[in-house]
Amino acid sequence: MAGRHITLDELATELSAIELRLRQLARAAEVPASPVELADVIDSLRSTASTVRETGDRMGLLARIVDGDVPLATRFRDSDDPWGVAAHGTDRPGYGGPVIVPTVWQLLKLAQDAKRPGGGETTTYPEAMDGIASAGSPRPPPPGAAGSGTPLSPSRSCA
Repeated sequence: MAGRHITLDELATELSAIELRLRQLARAAEVPASPVELADVIDSLRSTASTVRETGDRMGLLARIVDGDVPLATRFRDSDDPWGVAAHGTDRPGYGGPVIVPTVWQLLKLAQDAKRPGGGETTTYPEAMDGIASAGSPRPPPPGAAGSGTPLSPSRSCA
């Protein structure tokens, strides 16, 4: 893992290694050094490995989406609302505001919708998010924080 942040490709790779290790442990537990029945443990390890595999596969697809290799619908099919930069200035009262930064599940849905016949206009994640700061981008400090230029009011002081 490079730096403070993990890439989605790195996350998918790490999850794949964890899944493999869980399956290896389940196999090893079939013949323990001590005579103990570990069927429930083995089943749990295999089940957890399957869940980790699904998450790893999802992160792999998400990495392709974020890299711009997967087309995405420009609007949510159920509500016709835009997302990303196009959502600035829109209001979604039923959903708590605009979807400027979509969730994993929303991105997977947008990818599915882009594949549907008659799915409409498509975009890529880099195009739709152009100009939106990422988690690793510097952000201005909150009011009152050191370097913000905005002093705390007496009612907000921490003294």
